[in-house]
Amino acid sequence: MNGLPPGIDLTSIVGRQLDVVSFARWTVVFVFDDRAVRIAVEGTIRISGQSLKPCEIDDYRANATSLCQFIGATIEAAVRTANGGMELGMSSGDRITFENSKTGYESFQLHIGETVFVA
Repeated sequence: MNGLPPGIDLTSIVGRQLDVVSFARWTVVFVFDDRAVRIAVEGTIRISGQSLKPCEIDDYRANATSLCQFIGATIEAAVRTANGGMELGMSSGDRITFENSKTGYESFQLHIGETVFVA
């Protein structure tokens, strides 16, 4: 859709540890340590880094192993991408990018406390 707003402050999610990755038919949800930060994804996810073979993920169930290996990692950096997506640098040295890849409906939702950003 429209992506995250330009200038969004993502510093409040840095330092959060990924505790849960849950799967549904068309959605994957990442839940962080205090449950106040959640990312629900319906669009494309890209992963890359030191210990991962770079790949693009649209079928979450088929790529569950690739996504679950982020469990226990902490967000060390979070930035809005040029197209309104979000890239997280994780303590494992790997990166996970939530692309603003869908037109007509949301690619992902970022929940920080009571605030929800729809991209």
